[in-house]
Amino acid sequence: MGLVWYWPFRVCRFAPVISRVTCVKLDGRAEARPKPRPTQHYDDTVKLLNYSDIHNDAAALQRLMAIEADYYFCAGDLVNWARGLDAMGEIMKPRADRLYVIPGNHESADQIDSFCAKFGFHNFHGGRMQIGGFE
Repeated sequence: MGLVWYWPFRVCRFAPVISRVTCVKLDGRAEARPKPRPTQHYDDTVKLLNYSDIHNDAAALQRLMAIEADYYFCAGDLVNWARGLDAMGEIMKPRADRLYVIPGNHESADQIDSFCAKFGFHNFHGGRMQIGGFE
């Protein structure tokens, strides 16, 4: 069973600071781990939802897509041996503009490239990005 890490963090001029990390287990339970809050002033809040090892579990993926976030990162093993990618893509499609995908050991880089092109996801294999001025 995979784990999902959900990071709401605040971005300031100098560094992103994680204010709270919530680990959401795929059975629906959540465990919050509070972090000390810094005293600096922050400009914005960014919510990242990272997930992996879904392995064709459509119900779990639907629960993840119901969570609001600014960015969604699928870190591989969305399916078993590349079977069922289209079904998972249909579930993720409403978040396509904010969804980044990298292959796991159950998908090849070429399969993820085609998958992202078909559904409008961002192929993040070997990629980098800036969020709030940080890379």
